[in-house]
Amino acid sequence: MFRKFQAPCAITLLSLGCLGQASAHWLDGQNHVALELGSNRVSQQNLYQQGFNFVNIGFDNDFKATSARGISLGRSLNIGPRIELNYSQRSNDIQRFGNRLYDGGGVLTGEGKEQLKAWMVNLWYDFDLKPFGLPIKPYIGAGMGQGRLEVKGLAAGGVSFGDASADVDVRQWGFGVSWDVSDTFTLDLGHRRLRTSTGNFGSIPNIPAGDVEARYRAFTTQLGLRLKF
Repeated sequence: MFRKFQAPCAITLLSLGCLGQASAHWLDGQNHVALELGSNRVSQQNLYQQGFNFVNIGFDNDFKATSARGISLGRSLNIGPRIELNYSQRSNDIQRFGNRLYDGGGVLTGEGKEQLKAWMVNLWYDFDLKPFGLPIKPYIGAGMGQGRLEVKGLAAGGVSFGDASADVDVRQWGFGVSWDVSDTFTLDLGHRRLRTSTGNFGSIPNIPAGDVEARYRAFTTQLGLRLKF
């Protein structure tokens, strides 16, 4: 899977290198590294086998300040655009199983944890409101990349279904607002909406044979700290 990360990594590093060496005024800006923590909510996940939705998974979406974590390396241009290479992890506990096609329906309490690890290239646009007397910068943007979706300790009704993983394409869009605490540090409050392509988990123990497929969707509210250099 590392090969899939090479393209977004190469694009971002090449962009940062070009931007750092350019002398044109419209490319003036600052490099930064950022740390992000936030609370992650996952939409109900439908598991498919041979085109049939055989079970729905529900997650614990209570507010947890560290259920999403990330680190970014990027460059902010004075004219507004900000490009970043981002690595993130999102994790949520599995809470229930519903619409159980193989067991006559109903809902069971579930166990286990699902986690998405993703590399993405993000492009944001910062709107500087200082000319209007406001010390904040609202922003909006989007990103794309590659990730691995992992399920560990999956179980329900005393039956263990083990661990499973799938490689997926990842897309996100988001918005937020930032505030320059000083010339070096910036605080960032943001919201991200993320979804993946359909991942193939292969065959899972203790259910009828056949590849299991699912798509992941998440909503993250996060606080970030950027160090400019």
